[in-house]
Amino acid sequence: MKVHARNSGSAAKPNAASDITRKYFAETSIHGLKYIAEPGRHIVERIFWLVAVVSFAVTAGYLIYAVIDKWQTSPVLVSFDSKAVPIWEVPFPSMTICNLNKVCLETLELMFSLLRVSHFLCSPVGSKISHCPPGQ
Repeated sequence: MKVHARNSGSAAKPNAASDITRKYFAETSIHGLKYIAEPGRHIVERIFWLVAVVSFAVTAGYLIYAVIDKWQTSPVLVSFDSKAVPIWEVPFPSMTICNLNKVCLETLELMFSLLRVSHFLCSPVGSKISHCPPGQ
């Protein structure tokens, strides 16, 4: 007489947490996670992406911590003076405008006038003149 062992179903049942993690890694917009759990990837490539993603997460965490620490140690304080002051006594911030443009106005005006004449004479609507550059 043969005795058949009954399968309780727990050994054949896939791990739900593993499946959810793989699906999240495959469909997330966080770059690199897809390559960690993607089937068919070489183990070296998976380890590279795991190290890269973890190092980026640690770096981002450190930068966030540094900003929060700076905010807590030296907060921006805003205060209002309780004394009313007329608007003409409030100092206006000074402003200086430096023209760093090294264009000669006469040369620019000459160039624009030549372009207007050239465009008018060589335009498809106007007549073609023999001294127009080729292709116009």
